Amino acid sequence: MLSRRALNRATLSRQLLLERGELRPLDAVYALAGLQAQAPLAPHVGLWTRLRHYCPATLDELYDARRVVRSNLLRATVHLVTMDDAVNWQALVGPVGARSVQAAFGKRLAGIDLDALTRAAHGLLSESALSTAELGELLAPRFPGYDADALAYGARGRLALIHVPPRGKWNASAPTRQTTFAAWLGREPENEPEIDEFFLRYLAAFGPASVQDAQAWSGLTRLSEVADRLASKLAAFRDPSGRVLYDLPDAPRPSEFVHAPVRFLPEYDNVFFGYVDRTRFVPDLRKPPIPPGNGARTGTLFVDGEWRGTWRIALPKAAKAQGKTEHDDASALLVASLFQKVSAEEREAIEREAAELGQFIAGPDSAVRVEVTF
Repeated sequence: MLSRRALNRATLSRQLLLERGELRPLDAVYALAGLQAQAPLAPHVGLWTRLRHYCPATLDELYDARRVVRSNLLRATVHLVTMDDAVNWQALVGPVGARSVQAAFGKRLAGIDLDALTRAAHGLLSESALSTAELGELLAPRFPGYDADALAYGARGRLALIHVPPRGKWNASAPTRQTTFAAWLGREPENEPEIDEFFLRYLAAFGPASVQDAQAWSGLTRLSEVADRLASKLAAFRDPSGRVLYDLPDAPRPSEFVHAPVRFLPEYDNVFFGYVDRTRFVPDLRKPPIPPGNGARTGTLFVDGEWRGTWRIALPKAAKAQGKTEHDDASALLVASLFQKVSAEEREAIEREAAELGQFIAGPDSAVRVEVTF
């Protein structure tokens, strides 16, 4: 049996939150099995908190070189993954998005020829990257009587698409535009994806974990069949409630007594969506926040490996940062709001890490003030 705290340390280790890694951003994206990117700048903050030396320009270059992409993948939400993972995973998780779109827009598209709609949208998106509004305007004349937004969303949900830069790049502001895999990568999604390898990649990034955890992360079902097939190659444990957990035999599982440093995470971070059972780092079962934003203005705060608060940054108006909260002061203000009191040593660590995060977001030459509230 593994204690809750032992599971906590394992997660932190796999997610590069126990000790900042020396990896290149490309290798980190692979090791983490992708990064949640619904908020476009969240991967930048997520990599900053995980890597010892991180520069946003490096990830921007990977976007431009098409070595990493943002695409609707796990749970039909936007993730940043390597090009190869996007190609290999899309056929596995893409149907989840198609079902969710059908549930949301099925009534508004009643009677339409969905195959014809999909073909029309594919042709348009193969020619150029389009926003939802642009796609809807082009589809509406071909399918009279249907709402343009419903046409665009309904078609997009049935297609494998890439969110193109500059959206997602650190100092860029742009609407969401999408194009096809073939147009952007010169490759179509893999026809016969390896679900066993997919399950092993999940365990490498999040294990030890249960089948239900893997299903919550991916949006897939029937992964118990995969676990059964791979059982002889996996290590098995139980959590305090008796659930069976699987892991790679040689994966790191640090001692539960290892120190866990203060970490500031972006909104929509991986750790909140990698498990159905989050008690390893949210013992009070508090629901994770899902705030609107660009990924670089607010997030969560971990102390001793547990979710203990939230943070928000306000930038001076002179900075004119994309989508980030502004205020009239000449300095950036980062406020860390705690759920409970912490020790003097922990507060000092919070203030130090907050100042470094504020410097990263506001810029190296910016003055940053930190407030810690309870």
